[in-house]
Amino acid sequence: MVRSRRLGRTARLIRTLVVIAVVVGTSALFVAKKDFASSTLNAKTTTSTSAPRPTSTTTTYPSGPLGVGLYQDVVTEPGRSICPPLDAVCVVRSFTLQIFYPAITSGTGPVVDAETALIHGPYPVIVFAHGFDQNPMNYYPLIQGWVQAGFIVAAPIFPLTSLTGLTEHNVNLNNEAQSDLYESDLLNQPQDIKAALANLTAIALTRNSSLHGMLDLSSVALAGQSDGGDTVLAAAYNSCCVIPGVKAVAVLSGAEFPPFGGSYFSTPPLPILVTQGSADTVNPPVDSQQIFTQAPPTKYYLNLLGADHLAPYTANDQYEQAVVSVSVAFFDFYLKGIGSSSELATLGNVPGVSTLSVD
Repeated sequence: MVRSRRLGRTARLIRTLVVIAVVVGTSALFVAKKDFASSTLNAKTTTSTSAPRPTSTTTTYPSGPLGVGLYQDVVTEPGRSICPPLDAVCVVRSFTLQIFYPAITSGTGPVVDAETALIHGPYPVIVFAHGFDQNPMNYYPLIQGWVQAGFIVAAPIFPLTSLTGLTEHNVNLNNEAQSDLYESDLLNQPQDIKAALANLTAIALTRNSSLHGMLDLSSVALAGQSDGGDTVLAAAYNSCCVIPGVKAVAVLSGAEFPPFGGSYFSTPPLPILVTQGSADTVNPPVDSQQIFTQAPPTKYYLNLLGADHLAPYTANDQYEQAVVSVSVAFFDFYLKGIGSSSELATLGNVPGVSTLSVD
């Protein structure tokens, strides 16, 4: 479900946060922000749904695109709690991390525990943040494009803002106040991104992991759509939450979100790709234009002509193809050191579909 949220989202969520602060006290409201500052960030794997197995011994690789494998872990964040608004009990914060990787075998969707295409690795990593009331699999056309281009995509399923979390907690999305309470948990999500990276480091160091040798954690980018775009923008470019070592960031129909606190674009510059549908009524173009205007160079703005909020990232259409081709070229250039910025301009300027601005 995609709700119109941007007086909707930004204004309503700020209002919701203020109301909670008045009712329960500021210290209770901002447990997440306090935890972000004080946590040791030692995320750990508690449950793996993908059994360790030997790395690839296959010598015959498919002549066409590689397949997409799926590895899943449950990540816990010691010292951080999660307090669902409709529940009376707080528990240790945890989430499922889905890792999509280049594989030998392929199917119509990702193949769980597929044999790794290790011979072409290690692969740069894109940590992807989904939007409100979505799961990573909703974005599979986009994720598949990245993986088949030679990237590993690590995608948290956020515990309160995902489709999974909202369903688990029986949230009525038609109840604006109730859904806004859950959506406000995006304040916690930059920390979840950091915990996901810590988990990836642990996996990379585990010799009997099926992903050992697959992850190039010296080349990491962040990407996110809608609320996920807000999340990765804060994690890359807000002094409240910045994650060291990130090489590039892609904000897909996202916005600056003042309740994070801190200041935007006061941290060391990173290459940034901003994508936006010109007919988006959920995340108005002015929000993405603000990011592009305020961000330091080098920056790219992909304007999707006539596109809405979600379809360019979830549907197999000309907009999604433009997003995939431009974002792959962006990640190739800044994570792999191949291609050029002029190539992005060529790919991003498609008559009737998209235009690309570069600064």
